[in-house]
Amino acid sequence: MNDRRGWFITGTDTEIGKTFVACALLHAFRRTGVSVLAMKPVAAGVDAHGLNEDVERLLAASSMQPARTLVNPYGFRAAIAPHIAAAEEGRRIELPQIAAALATLLTMADVVPVEGVGGFCVPLGADPRHRRPGVAAGPAGDPGRRHAWAASTMRC
Repeated sequence: MNDRRGWFITGTDTEIGKTFVACALLHAFRRTGVSVLAMKPVAAGVDAHGLNEDVERLLAASSMQPARTLVNPYGFRAAIAPHIAAAEEGRRIELPQIAAALATLLTMADVVPVEGVGGFCVPLGADPRHRRPGVAAGPAGDPGRRHAWAASTMRC
């Protein structure tokens, strides 16, 4: 595969099957011989060891094991809306950090599905730009750009 590909996988709610779909894509692409990694930039519901069930499933289905901080730059203890979990931990979700991690993963693998958190309209912060998951995947000119149009046409 000559070009790097990424997809943004989202759903209408939490527990709707995003991880299942992402893992199915990873397995399908691995069977064709391409290298695959997944990303879940934001995960809410991290255990005492800093692990999240969805992230662990994505890593298990990937063809390599990059640094967990690339696959999941933001993991929060409470299994609640990420902007609330971040506020409770005194942290902010920074979109440039997500875009940089995605750009690095895209240099490592042929295919990189990116799994969103919660439902499509779950905000990542108070900034209105943080309410568009496709925009969160990357600024104009980055891999998330193709998703920015779709996200900008949605009403959340």
